[in-house]
Formats: sequence, C-alpha cells, structure tokens
Amino acid sequence: MWTTPALPGEETNISKAVEKRKREFRAGRHCAHQALTQLLGDAPESQRAIRIGKSRGPCWPSGVVGSISHSGEHCSAAVALSQNILSLGHDIEQARPLDTNVYNMICTQNERDFLARHQHTELPLSTLIFSAKESIHKAYSPLNDHMLDFLDAELTINLEEQTFLAHIINPKAKPAYNITEMAGRFCIDGGYIYTGIYIRPNEL
Repeated sequence: MWTTPALPGEETNISKAVEKRKREFRAGRHCAHQALTQLLGDAPESQRAIRIGKSRGPCWPSGVVGSISHSGEHCSAAVALSQNILSLGHDIEQARPLDTNVYNMICTQNERDFLARHQHTELPLSTLIFSAKESIHKAYSPLNDHMLDFLDAELTINLEEQTFLAHIINPKAKPAYNITEMAGRFCIDGGYIYTGIYIRPNEL
C-alpha cells in the first residue's frame, strides 16, 4: 500500500512531493478507503478521491468525518458518520522521547512540570504530549476552520487510566463550536504511541 498509486484525483496532490511523502500519502489514502468501505459498504463515496483541503487535512465524503496518521512503517485511518461523531482525530508516533529543545517548544509550563515529576519513568511522555496535541488539532481544526498551535492546548494526563484532558487555552475568536475541553485516550504498545479523541454532537 506504500507504493501503489492513489486515485488519480489524489495523486495530483503529491505530484511534486518527495518520495517519502508520496509513500506516506498513498498508504494513508489506502487505509482511508478501506475504512470507508467498512463504514459505507459499496457506496460510491467510499472510492471517491480524498483530496487535500485548504487546511491541509483530508476532504472526507459528505456525512463522514475522519483522521489519517502514519509513523515509521505504521499507518491507519479512522472514520465515522457525522450524525454520530461530530469530529475525531488520532495520531501514531514512535515511542521515543523528544529532544529537550523540541518539547520546550510544544509544552506549556504545567506540562513541563509534569514531565519533571515523571522524569524517571520509562514512558516517552514528551512524545505522548506531542501525539495527543496532534490528535486534538485534527479534531478541533475541521470544526472551527482554525489551526491550533501546540501551546493553544494544555493537557492533564492520567497515566493509570491512559486518558488525557485537553484544555483549550487560546481558542479561535468567535468559533463555530465553543470547545473549551476535549477528552481523549492513549496507549503505548509495540514501540508506538497511539492517541485518539472524538467529539459527539451532544457534547457541545
């Protein structure tokens, strides 16, 4: 799936991309179409081109929300009907710590304090924070047409329950959806970190 060409309407989005980007894009679209087929069956929408939108995210068929992520040799897609799930985001990262200069750029002071309190754990918590914020961005951005910066959300992480709560501390002015908190889950397995978050219509 990493080398098989995507649909013609999708390949145009990567015509000038480097080979690594082409591999990731093709694998992501392959996973997305498989997920859509599981969700929609043989409906034509499951095999229509998933183009890149103006915010650089996937343009899903009408009535569908979704998320694509890839890291290393892992790739996945998640989709749902918008009547059940208003928005969702997920992310995969290799389970290794970020460099200090990187996590200082993406972590708030409270998050850096959290990392300091757990500095002796074997878990790559800095990468967990990075991944969770990627998931948050993917779920928030389509709803409000606004890209959150890493410092626009602050996490409270429960390691025992493998959950996180995101506090949106710098939301878009006059957003379509006034989202102040988002709850998600994570797991670390097989050398990878997986994070995910979704918002139901009745939660807003």
